[in-house]
Amino acid sequence: TTDASVNTSLAGPLATNLPFNRPSVVPGKTDGLFLAGVPMDQVFRNASQHRLSRDNGYHNVEMNLYWFALGGAARQPLPPECTDSQCWSISKQPTAPNAPWFQIPSRYRLSLYSGVRWFQFSDGLAYRAIDPSFPSDAYYSVQAKNDLWGVQTGALGHWSLNPRWSVWTNLNGGVYNNRGQFQSAAGDGTALATVESGTGLGGQSYSVSGAGNSTAFLGETTTGLGWHFARGWTANVGYRVLGVSGVGTAAAQIPNDFSSGNAGNTFQSNSGLLLHGVSLGATYNF
Repeated sequence: TTDASVNTSLAGPLATNLPFNRPSVVPGKTDGLFLAGVPMDQVFRNASQHRLSRDNGYHNVEMNLYWFALGGAARQPLPPECTDSQCWSISKQPTAPNAPWFQIPSRYRLSLYSGVRWFQFSDGLAYRAIDPSFPSDAYYSVQAKNDLWGVQTGALGHWSLNPRWSVWTNLNGGVYNNRGQFQSAAGDGTALATVESGTGLGGQSYSVSGAGNSTAFLGETTTGLGWHFARGWTANVGYRVLGVSGVGTAAAQIPNDFSSGNAGNTFQSNSGLLLHGVSLGATYNF
């Protein structure tokens, strides 16, 4: 969650760039959102403070089946402490990810996998104006949620540095159906804003929702270090980068014209997302 605010004592008179109101096709009239008969953009223009909050959430669940194509599927023992050509052959030492390739000792193991995945990205935006002439804050809010369901395929490679440590890289990608939904509203603490328009809308409360399906792409890579601290067990630390295209943010759902009321409530999913950071975990190969 992130928050930002600005007030007149620091920035002078305030205004908003959101198109809450516009000149009507009827001369001398104004279309758009109104609070107690006052145009919404005027409420924000007269405010002493603007506050903006952004709230993001991410959830991920996946299930993969691994095909140990190169390097063997079973746990492999660590090599003995030696410097001759048998260092990476099978021994009775604790397990590490090294394994023979076609009966040839090797420090490298490559595992291929495929599976199913659910990834959810939710994004909320709340924009408020504090106006002393109104008993409560005026607000405009929009909530967007993306549920991605699909299949992925990838590869995981390990390179054994010594009997206890290895470096690894994971890379995968997939195609997903994005079920996008959004909800939006404007008003204050007592009532919703109303929509006035020269096209015939009058007194309609502004509360909009919409949904849609679209195609999304998700790719991910992680590179890290593994510590083989016990037989079958590995502790991992890595740096993870995940990119998604074909998702909808809260800001993307803001309309260009509020005077149309609840019309045009199509979910907009032409945005992208990039997440990155440190990951910690452990694996057990049984």
